[in-house]
Amino acid sequence: MADYDVIIVGGGPVGSTVAKNVKRFYPEKSVAIFRREKRGIVPCSIPYICSTLGSVDNNLTSDEGLKSLGVEIHVGEVERVLPEEHAILCEGKHYTYRKLVLATGSVPRELPLEGKDLEGIFYVKKDEEYLRGFQRAAQDAKKIAIIGGGFIGVELADDLLGAGKSVTIIEMLDRLLPLTFDEDFAREARKLLEEKGARILLKETASRFLGEGGRVRGVELKSGGVVEADVVVVAVGARPNSELAKEAGLKIGEMGGIWVDEYMRTSAEDILAAGDCAERRSFFTQKPINTFLASVGCREAVLVGSNMFEMKIEKANPGTVSIFSTSIAGRAFASAGLPEWAARKEGYELIVTRVETVDHHPGTMPGTDKIKMKMIFAKDSKRLIGAQLSGGRSVGEIINIVGSMIQCRFTADDIASTQVGTHPMLTPPPTTYPTIEGALSALVGK
Repeated sequence: MADYDVIIVGGGPVGSTVAKNVKRFYPEKSVAIFRREKRGIVPCSIPYICSTLGSVDNNLTSDEGLKSLGVEIHVGEVERVLPEEHAILCEGKHYTYRKLVLATGSVPRELPLEGKDLEGIFYVKKDEEYLRGFQRAAQDAKKIAIIGGGFIGVELADDLLGAGKSVTIIEMLDRLLPLTFDEDFAREARKLLEEKGARILLKETASRFLGEGGRVRGVELKSGGVVEADVVVVAVGARPNSELAKEAGLKIGEMGGIWVDEYMRTSAEDILAAGDCAERRSFFTQKPINTFLASVGCREAVLVGSNMFEMKIEKANPGTVSIFSTSIAGRAFASAGLPEWAARKEGYELIVTRVETVDHHPGTMPGTDKIKMKMIFAKDSKRLIGAQLSGGRSVGEIINIVGSMIQCRFTADDIASTQVGTHPMLTPPPTTYPTIEGALSALVGK
């Protein structure tokens, strides 16, 4: 008899969501989570620990909800997965399972540059004590350099600027948030950060870390320039944490994630994987992609947990739409699906529409923000394949609705025909509701 019906390796949002859904659909089953961390961390909020949240303690999660469901939590390092024995090895002890879920997440990509071991160089790691060290160093620093202008780099810069720090972002491509936003939205984000005091260096690459007395003192650029810094944060992306699976002989995908089928089943019997450690495929092309989002992982976790012993959710994973949102200097930015540059790279002929409106009506209503929206349609089918927005907080939920439209393969005709509810204090006006306006423009080819 197995020690547990379900063992989950990894206790972040994905592992926790798997456990909750196993208990939701199969309350009689025994479930155990094995994780390295004593306490869980909200990964998406790590960039905000220095100023907005004020401490690492304010970004920790509680286990009480899981424990109330009867989920056991083991803190320790899982050294091996033994598929033939239906067992794992943790801290030298064997634990057997009926079903195993790997939810080991991702790890930051490192920069193997000269000076990489200097004190004061940090990565964005999901480790409580490591982050405490970063917070202390950032509090004492005057000048902070961030290598990487993606979401983590931009959000961290925004937060550190709020703490009164001098911040420089070093980005090797020609704009901020380059993989997710087109030039017009990236330019708006850059302007907001620069107005807040950030120094932004585009088309620049770090060549080595400079130090003195064992501590970092700056970053030398390939162009020959030097960025002085008391602390350097490297935020150049992540890679799947698939080492346990690889050592166990599981199939690994093209981009380093654990290979899974459309129901998140791995190549080994009774082993599933979800979250950043699992290979993901584009909703549009079915090509492998590295999109690391807790929201995507939790959707996969629902599929895994609900279908653990019986087929409860028949819809398979259709691929990753990629829905992002962030806040920069108090303005929300969001994206779903393919940006225009990526769609054209894949060979799509496009109709691109743009709408500017307000999120309350009339525009004189207190608290009103302007909304800017770009919608991207495949020209022949007029199917929505991408969208980008900036505006007030409502943008964060509008993009989720747009993401659902993309996943449900809505055309411009479908969107133009949707019924919406509006209210002066809550929504854009019914006369210029952004999704409908964008769709109508697509139908006339503008």
